Amino acid sequence: MSMSQASNIDLRLLPTLEVLLEERSVTRAAARLGVTQSAVSHALRELRATTGDALLVRSGRAMVPTPFALGILPPLQRGLQELRRAFVAEESFDPARSRRPLSLALPGAWLYTVLPGLIARLREQAPAMRLDVRTLSPDVVDELANGRLDLVLAPAELEAPLNLGRDMMRKLVASETYACVFRSAHPALEHDFGLPRYLDCTHVVIELAGRRSERIDDVLKGMGGVRTVGLTVPNYLAAAYAAAGSDLVSTMPRSLADWAAPRLGIELRPAPVKLPHSESCLWWHPSFQTDPAHSWWRQFVITAFAGQHKSGSHAPSPKWAKSAT
Repeated sequence: MSMSQASNIDLRLLPTLEVLLEERSVTRAAARLGVTQSAVSHALRELRATTGDALLVRSGRAMVPTPFALGILPPLQRGLQELRRAFVAEESFDPARSRRPLSLALPGAWLYTVLPGLIARLREQAPAMRLDVRTLSPDVVDELANGRLDLVLAPAELEAPLNLGRDMMRKLVASETYACVFRSAHPALEHDFGLPRYLDCTHVVIELAGRRSERIDDVLKGMGGVRTVGLTVPNYLAAAYAAAGSDLVSTMPRSLADWAAPRLGIELRPAPVKLPHSESCLWWHPSFQTDPAHSWWRQFVITAFAGQHKSGSHAPSPKWAKSAT
């Protein structure tokens, strides 16, 4: 049998060939496979045409494998058994023993705020797994589709800029309020911090994935207010550092503000205007929806991320936090 003939074999017929050679009977093979005798006979004719070998020949009332068939039966059985074993192993996925590589893309600031806690949990539950973490890029949709990337964890407002709404699965993993971040002894903190004083401040704003978030400005515009912007930065962590070293004010999701406060010695206040909640989502490609390892990894990230947000990202909450939520 030539290589060109082998490449033309319909792989879906190989389990039928295995049973035929083991049973040496179309009738018994059909019963074992749970199909009709005509279906098995049709498969045998197609296999004979493709291989150029009779495979089974009648000898009296019995069917006898040809020398070619006897030669291919052991490797055929081994190969199909390996495939079946692979699927069984996948169904009984054990994160404590698995060495499957994992991957996750998230905003740059979250490498410092979210990633440490996630890694600590992962080392406990899946010590042999390798994690590949990267920042967000314009080609994350293609990477999700071809399997080079498992998950994207990011603010919901990035769905449109990154085209994540196109054929992707999505899960909301956190919804939180906003906080305002100031340096210690900021002049705006000398009096009650309300909307007029907020609008008097100069602000540092965020451009996520090259696009400025306009959610806060849209709310202010509806109230007849406009912020004065003094600085634009690519992530919330940079905004927190900028506010800590200047009179600029940053408005950011509360979990990020909670994380930054004890580290940078900054002051927090609740946003003086009712804003839509900051939402964070997880995205993945639907082709991996039922994969056991992928399902475990999705649930792990959801649980770890939600746990960090519930606990204030491992930082003490400011005194106003309970009343602000």
